[in-house]
Amino acid sequence: MDLLLFLILVSPVLAIKTDPREDFYHAAVVEYCPYEGKDGNDTMMRNAAEYVRLIQKAAETADILVFPEYGLCYEYENEFVEIPFGKNEPAPADNPNLHPVIRMLSKAARDNQIYVSINIMEKDLSTGEELTYNANIVFDRKGIVISKYRKFNLYYEKVNTTKVPDIAIFETDFCVRFGVFICADIFHKEPALTLVNEKNITDFIYPNWFYAELQLGLSVQIQFGWAYMTDSNLLSAGVTSLEQGSTGSGIFAGRKGTLINIINERNETRILTGKVLKKMRSNAEHCIIGNLEGRILKPLTPGFDSTHKIELGDFKNYGTHMLLPEVIWELSAGPDESFYLNKIMQPRMCQCSVCCDFYVNVTFTFKPLKYLNMSDISYLKNDSYYHYQYRFATFDGIKGFLDGGSKGIQVCAIIPCLDDSMASCGKKTGNAKPLQIHSQSYGDIFLYSTTFNKISIKSTPEEEIPDFTFPNILDSSKSSSLKAFGSPPDVSNLEFSSDERSSTLSYSTDRLIYAGLYSRIISRDGGKPSNYSASAYFPPYRPHSLFSA
Repeated sequence: MDLLLFLILVSPVLAIKTDPREDFYHAAVVEYCPYEGKDGNDTMMRNAAEYVRLIQKAAETADILVFPEYGLCYEYENEFVEIPFGKNEPAPADNPNLHPVIRMLSKAARDNQIYVSINIMEKDLSTGEELTYNANIVFDRKGIVISKYRKFNLYYEKVNTTKVPDIAIFETDFCVRFGVFICADIFHKEPALTLVNEKNITDFIYPNWFYAELQLGLSVQIQFGWAYMTDSNLLSAGVTSLEQGSTGSGIFAGRKGTLINIINERNETRILTGKVLKKMRSNAEHCIIGNLEGRILKPLTPGFDSTHKIELGDFKNYGTHMLLPEVIWELSAGPDESFYLNKIMQPRMCQCSVCCDFYVNVTFTFKPLKYLNMSDISYLKNDSYYHYQYRFATFDGIKGFLDGGSKGIQVCAIIPCLDDSMASCGKKTGNAKPLQIHSQSYGDIFLYSTTFNKISIKSTPEEEIPDFTFPNILDSSKSSSLKAFGSPPDVSNLEFSSDERSSTLSYSTDRLIYAGLYSRIISRDGGKPSNYSASAYFPPYRPHSLFSA
C-alpha cells in the first residue's frame, strides 16, 4: 500500500492540451503486459498502480490515453466494481464509497489533466439484482466519468449484456467526438458500424485482448482493415500475453494508413503516441494538412522473454489452388545468376454462394541451389513467407472460434504455405527449406522469392449479401529481429471498394504474408461450423506439375 500511496502522491506533469482549432490531436494507447497478484483484488490494485505511472508519462505528450481490455483484472474476471455514471455524478476520486481502483484512476486523470479510457468488470445493483458487465469507462480531464459502454458481443466472458447495444459517444475539449466498442465487437455491425453510419463518428476508442490466428488475422491486421473500411481513426490498445498468442496495439488513420503500431516480441508494456489528423465524414479527402507522426516510448519497467503463440491456420474447408507456374521455362537471367519468371494468373474459384476472381501479376525469382544459405537471417525469421509458396483460397460458410462460438464468413484470399501440402499453410517460417527444382535447362535451382507486382481480388456473393467486408492484409515485418511477425500494409499500394454487389481489393508487395477480402454474414452466427467433404465441395486432387514425378 505504501507503493500505491507514493504513486498517487507523485507530482503531476504539465499536461498537453491541444487547441480545438487545430486539425489534429495527440493520442496515446498502451500495449499492456498485466501483473498477476495473489488474488483478484491484489491484481487490480497492482495494475492500477502501474496505470497511474503510465497516465503520468502519457500526459506529457497526449490529450487522451487508452488502456486495453482486461488490463486491470487480467484473468480474474470475477472482480467486479460499481461505477456510478450520470450527468451530475461527481468525480469518483471524491467519493470515498467507491472501490479504491476507480478513485485512484479518477484522481490520476484529474491530476494529470488527460482523458483516460479504462476497461473494468462492472457490477450493477440498480435493478435489485446483481448484473455484471465487461465495461469501458472514460474519465475527462477533471476525473469525471463521461462515458460508459458495456460490451455487447462477448467472447468467453460469463457476464450479462444489455438488451440492445449501448451507443457510447463522448465529446472532448479538443473538438473530437469519440465512439467506444470493445474487442469482439469489431466483427459485428452493432454497435460499431451504427456509430459510423448513423452517428457519423470518425474516431474510436478500442480496448481489446486479441488472440492471434493466421487464418483470420493478427490483431493489427484486423484493426487496420476495419479502420480502412470505415476510414476512421482507431485508437487500439491491446494486452501482451505472448504465451496465449496475444499482442498488438496501434493508432490507425483509416485510408491514410497506420500511424503507429506494435506487435510485441517480449512480454512488456509500451506506450504508443501519435499526432492524429481529424476527419470529416462529409468529405472523404477533407483537405487535412500535415504528416502522420507516431512513436513508441521506452518501457517504464523491464519485460521478459516468451514465445509468441500463433494459432495455425485451419484451411481444411477452404477451396485452394497453388500459386505457382505450371512449368519453368524461358527464365530471364539477372544479376548474381538469378533467374526471373513473370506470370499472370487469373483463376476464378467458387464455393457455395460466393465466387472469387483473382488476378495476380507475379515475379518468381529462382537462384542456383549453391546459393541457398539457410543461415541467412531472412530464413531464420518467423514471417519470411516471400521465400516460400502461396495458394489462392476461397471459403463460404461458418467458422468455429476458440470460445466455442461460431460466425458466418466469406473469404477470398491469397494464403501463405511452406510447401505443397495444405498442412504447411499458416505455419511460421523459421528455417523451413524453400522449394527446390531440378531443371534440365537451369540445373538445380530454388525459389528465392515471390513478388506480387499486382494483386486484384474480387468477391461476388451470389445469394446472401454480406453485412460488411473489409480488406485483410498482412506483410512480413521489415525488422531484422528473428521474433518479429507481421506488419500492416502500405496504403500507397492499396485500393479497396465494397457495395452490395461485390467487393474488390488491389495491392502490390514484395513481402506478402496474407491478402484477402473478409466478409461477415451475421445471420449465420451460432450455426454449426462448416465441415465440407472433398467430394462434395472440392475438385479431385491433382498434384501440381512442379511436384509430379
